[in-house]
Amino acid sequence: MLWFISALGTAVCFGVNNTLFKWGALQHLSKVCIQLFFYWISFFILLLFTLIKGSFEFHILPILTGGTNRYIKCQWQYPNVESL
Repeated sequence: MLWFISALGTAVCFGVNNTLFKWGALQHLSKVCIQLFFYWISFFILLLFTLIKGSFEFHILPILTGGTNRYIKCQWQYPNVESL
C-alpha cells in the first residue's frame, strides 16, 4: 500500500511540475525562475517542519557547504526485529 501511495504522490508531483512549467512558458517566465520558486517553497516547508518539531539547530558548516544538516536528531527508530 505504501508503494502505491508513493507512486501516486510522485505522479501528482510530476503533473504539478509539468503544469507549472507549461504555464510559465505561456507567461514567458524562464525555467530558472520557476525552479527557484520550487527551491524556495521546499526550503520553507522543511524550515516549517523543523520549527514545528523543535529540532532546529543552527550550524554554519552546512550553510557554507550547501549540505544538509546532519546534526538534526532523529527521534524515530526502527523497531526491534528480534522482538517481533
